[in-house]
Amino acid sequence: MTEHGVAGQAAAFFQVNPLTNLNTIISLEDANHYVWGRSGFKRQITNKNFTAPRAVSIGAEVTGQGNSEIRTYGAGSLFEIAFLRSSTSLQFRAGYSRQQFPDNSVRSQPYLGVGIYHSFKHS
Repeated sequence: MTEHGVAGQAAAFFQVNPLTNLNTIISLEDANHYVWGRSGFKRQITNKNFTAPRAVSIGAEVTGQGNSEIRTYGAGSLFEIAFLRSSTSLQFRAGYSRQQFPDNSVRSQPYLGVGIYHSFKHS
């Protein structure tokens, strides 16, 4: 079976000050009526004057995703090592999630994630 539908994504980032960032990402998929979203903040805790090649940030996030078949909610923390000269960062995420199913059963479990991010925009 091939699914057809429209998908869309939006992201908003707000730089509160040079060391603090707020962000939200949401994705909607019409084919299976699936929604995914994440909101969080991060705060740079080292290299506050931006003179070293690396910086460490910490933060927190909440996520939600699902459709009529499953809903998952999570909350966790973020640890980031930014390589400032190459506009690249390595992020580690960890937290706890709760899944809810149509029969009202629930499953809770920890989660871990690793991501590499790179900005292709140069000033």
